[in-house]
Amino acid sequence: MKNLLVWLFALTLPILHSGLRAQTLLPEDPDEFIQAFSSKMSSTRQAGAREVNIELGTLWRDGTASEADKAAFIKLVNQLQAKSYGFEREVTLLTQLYNLLLKADHQVALSRETFVKITEKCIQNLVPKRLNAYFLNLYEFLPKGYMSDRKKFYWKSSQLDPRLKFISLEEKGKTYQTPVLRFTQTDLSYVSDRDSTFIFGTSGDYNLISKGFLGLGGQVTWEKMKLPADDVYVMFKDYRLNFNYGKVSADSVTFYYKSIIDRPLGGKYEDLNLGYKNLNRANYPSFKSYDGNVVIENFIPNVRYDGGFSLKGIRKIGSAYDIWVDYVPPITDEGGFIEDGGAMTSEEVEEAIEETYDEYGIDEWSDEEEYGEEYYDDYYEEGSYETDDDYYDGYE
Repeated sequence: MKNLLVWLFALTLPILHSGLRAQTLLPEDPDEFIQAFSSKMSSTRQAGAREVNIELGTLWRDGTASEADKAAFIKLVNQLQAKSYGFEREVTLLTQLYNLLLKADHQVALSRETFVKITEKCIQNLVPKRLNAYFLNLYEFLPKGYMSDRKKFYWKSSQLDPRLKFISLEEKGKTYQTPVLRFTQTDLSYVSDRDSTFIFGTSGDYNLISKGFLGLGGQVTWEKMKLPADDVYVMFKDYRLNFNYGKVSADSVTFYYKSIIDRPLGGKYEDLNLGYKNLNRANYPSFKSYDGNVVIENFIPNVRYDGGFSLKGIRKIGSAYDIWVDYVPPITDEGGFIEDGGAMTSEEVEEAIEETYDEYGIDEWSDEEEYGEEYYDDYYEEGSYETDDDYYDGYE
């Protein structure tokens, strides 16, 4: 799987394509089409193109592909041809995806009808490098729900029936278009060989070009820091992620530390997911309150505290009159259950996601800055991995 993805990305590295060369459309008759298609694919220089061609031929002739499946694939290939896309890159990527859908060799529920409908829009509206990214990222997600599956970490969704959509945003004369996977109720898991973070009960749109995620709602606990999950946690409002990286950050969260603070706090949450060697010295996950009037009885034994509040790892940090107190609480093995924060219907969630787009401008959602050669290089090298010697404290 990973070797195939690396090969597929290698195909996309030359981002210029022969846009000025006219292409001859292939026959619409299924038998004539598969012969012409096989001839084209067999003559390419890419071994991978020849492999997916052989697989398609088998699925075409053994009854796996229905007449409707064949007609839809022929239509997509000719749409690519009409836009002068090549067999070695775009057609190969499309064929790889279509083979996967035909075999039903994937856990994610996605109808071929929906795939064809959205892919047509992508072919007509996206430039080559963005179209290729759509093919690649969807191919990575379909088998088991991985947004990113790298050598050193992965992001995964628990919801395996998201809705494939093509969105178009307009603002002050600008238009931004992208395919997304829309999740109405999912848990997101970041897992690496050093650390992990789980966002429970969230929803949002996964951008299939930039690998960005516009999230709405969700809960993150301090359970990985051995604090009870039902005692210390944050509730997200809206937030953004990039599945190329392990960083989780949200500027507007509601924080709970029920055993010591009698009310929820508003503030900022961040976790770099770098792992730790010494639990008592870890700086992440962190929360910083925007409220400067936090009252904590027995902040340290027999001391009443009133001031600002932060939590770094398990360290409670308070600031009042320029005097800083850094107190590490005793750790227990207690656990807990996630509280039910209430449910919304799928329709209500979708409406809320649409409204969230209004809070972010097109410039913030554009993938042009974080997408390009660095994106390809990052993926080709199986993903970057953050390190922080001061924070990581000599972990081996």
